[in-house]
This record gives sequence, C-alpha cells and structure tokens, in this order.
Amino acid sequence: MACHDCQMALYGEGIQTYAAMFDGFEGATSRFLEAAAAKDQTGSYISLFEAMNWAVALDVRTKELWAPRGRDYQPGWAWRDEIPGAEVLRGVRFARNAMHHDWAEVLELAEPGRGYRRKYQVEYSEWVWRPISRLPNPKRRDEDGEAVYIRAMEGRHVRSTLVGLHAGFGFLRSVLEPSSLHTEKEPGAA
Repeated sequence: MACHDCQMALYGEGIQTYAAMFDGFEGATSRFLEAAAAKDQTGSYISLFEAMNWAVALDVRTKELWAPRGRDYQPGWAWRDEIPGAEVLRGVRFARNAMHHDWAEVLELAEPGRGYRRKYQVEYSEWVWRPISRLPNPKRRDEDGEAVYIRAMEGRHVRSTLVGLHAGFGFLRSVLEPSSLHTEKEPGAA
C-alpha cells in the first residue's frame, strides 16, 4: 500500500494528517518563542493562542488514533497516562479554554528577580503562566484541568511547557506517522 493509501485508510478522505497538525503547532510555537524573545506582547498572545489550539486539536486527534496495543484497545483520554509528560495537556486545555472562552490573559511577563511559586527565580524577563487566582472564574468548571494547571504550569515558564509538548507530540508523530519525518541526507548522498 502506498503512503497516501495508508493515510487515507487511517484518516479518511478530507481529514488532515497528524503530521500537518503537528506542523501547525510547531509553527505557532516557533512564532511564540520569537515574539517572547522580542518581548512582543501582542505577538506572544496571538501565537500562544494558536499553539494552544493546535495542542488541544492534537490531544483530541491522539485520543482518536492512539491504539498502542492494537485497534481492540483504544484508551481514549487515558492515552495521556501512557506517554510521559502528556498529563500536562489537561492543564493546557484548561488554559486554552480560559483564553478561548473566557478571553483571559493566561500569561504574564515576569520581571528579573521576581520569584514564582517559591521554587523558580526568574533571572530575565520571561513569559510565565499566570496564577490561577488572577484568572476569571471559568464558564464551565474543569476541576481536573485546573488542578493540573496549578500543579504543573502556574508560575512556570510558558516556553518550557511548549517545548515539552513539542517533544511529546514529536514522539507521537514518529509513532503515528513515521513516514512524515524529515530525514537529512548525508553530504554527497544522491
């Protein structure tokens, strides 16, 4: 079966591949990192909004595709328990919903010397996840997502979360669509 035929059998006609969604997330993450380095507040907000939407879309797609022990076992949302670090997606979904549905600012610029959660000292200006106490009450409660946000994200670097997600989604891409990975040819190879 040709690669295109494999993808059609896996996704069906008219549905984008996991790799295309990952590329969207990767592009938005890169734009966030560039805007953050430039301390561009508007650019940071826009690209984070996009990256988080891609992350939630990839989360849903993974829920639909992840069948590590064959089609008879599809763990649904429990896929996050099978991949190290994937649980943070519950917190990301909470933050994304706060941005998307409640129009909340979920990030803030931490200034040098300002400590967050007593564990993390910011040495230079860095975007961090805003304390939950500074977010509006959500229109819909998500106690699990809120708990993960508090435990794994609140007061921590946004960059670290996105880089961690990038690694996790990259692993999933390599498992779900290995043919989509770019391979570099050795110099002089035909």
